[in-house]
Amino acid sequence: MLERFATRRFFYLAAICAFAALVASAAFAQYSARWRVQLGDEAKSDGTLIFNVEREGGSVLQVYVSVTRATPLNEIAAAIGDGFTEQLPADEFDVTVDERGSVQLRKKGNAPDFALELLRSTVTGLKVRLNHR
Repeated sequence: MLERFATRRFFYLAAICAFAALVASAAFAQYSARWRVQLGDEAKSDGTLIFNVEREGGSVLQVYVSVTRATPLNEIAAAIGDGFTEQLPADEFDVTVDERGSVQLRKKGNAPDFALELLRSTVTGLKVRLNHR
């Protein structure tokens, strides 16, 4: 009986911690008018990158990008740029891809600042770094 109580208590504590982490991540989102996605290493497997774009005071949009194993970084950057261009509102976001294999995502005009995060990656080996300015 004592073990069951301890197990139940552990699950309650884990649920509370998970909820607190979720609330804290939303509360401390970093909003900016411009973000850069930088890539490193190589994709060692096929997979998907899922980005969250959260408008300040608004909704969250998700962008899905498919990546094929051993694709050069500049081509992965182009695929990310295409994903942002195709899946985000064109009147709110501007996307540029440079020759070094990085992607810039900027707000347009009076659009609200936004937070960008890599929600999930099923691509092994690929490093994705996000910087805001």
